Amino acid sequence: MKGIFRGGCTTLLRESIGNGVFFGVYEYVRYQMHSNIKVSSSNYSNLADIGVGIASGGLGGVAVSMLITKHVFFMM
Repeated sequence: MKGIFRGGCTTLLRESIGNGVFFGVYEYVRYQMHSNIKVSSSNYSNLADIGVGIASGGLGGVAVSMLITKHVFFMM
């Protein structure tokens, strides 16, 4: 059983940086978009929430990929 978890701490440290960047950007963008969007009708509030979630997740993914790309290019 010990062999299954070998390297788990290293993987946790490696992934924590990317996850921190992703969720930091996601929450920041989501907060800014929700504070700036004013939905005039309650019929479209769910649609606006979905759009904000998709845009926030996309920008979080872009931030992580930029971090990874920058890291890979500086290692060459």
